[in-house]
Amino acid sequence: MKVPPIVRRLVWLQVPIAIVAISISLYAGLQVRPLAEKKQQLQTELKDSEAQIEASRQHLQASRESVAYVSEAINDFYHNNFDGALTSYDKALKLDQNNGYILDLKGYTLFKAGRIPESIAVLEQAIDADATYPWSYVDLAKSYCAAGNHSQSQNTLKRALALRPDLTQQLEEDDELPSECKSAISNPG
Repeated sequence: MKVPPIVRRLVWLQVPIAIVAISISLYAGLQVRPLAEKKQQLQTELKDSEAQIEASRQHLQASRESVAYVSEAINDFYHNNFDGALTSYDKALKLDQNNGYILDLKGYTLFKAGRIPESIAVLEQAIDADATYPWSYVDLAKSYCAAGNHSQSQNTLKRALALRPDLTQQLEEDDELPSECKSAISNPG
């Protein structure tokens, strides 16, 4: 069967159109793939951000509850109810485990309760959690001194003063810090 010439011409005229159509499809496909990949990346980032927001929301809620327990503990502390204060600090720390401030308050309460070895351990944790809080060093120095470790107490006071040199006078007047542990105050170097 012979194809009429007009049909052959029509077929050959459609070849360039087909080539253009294929080229456009390929070009569009090349443009769509990066967009699809970018969409996937953005969806992943969105899920990660939503998870971070949820974690932050939960942490904030726990921090609010933690503050209530810390308030109870401070109230108990000032009424010399050290056991009650320690119980409240433990509750707060269950909600905010690595809070150096709460650990410091618990360590100081243990110091005031005469539980020196426990105080030292908790205050060392406080410093591990937040090495920039000078009062943890001061309270640890008091505990070291109470344990008879005067040189460790003086070294710890030096670290506190390195963070806050303006504490010198306050520490000199601190009655909880025996004189044998105060030499670091006048000689911080």
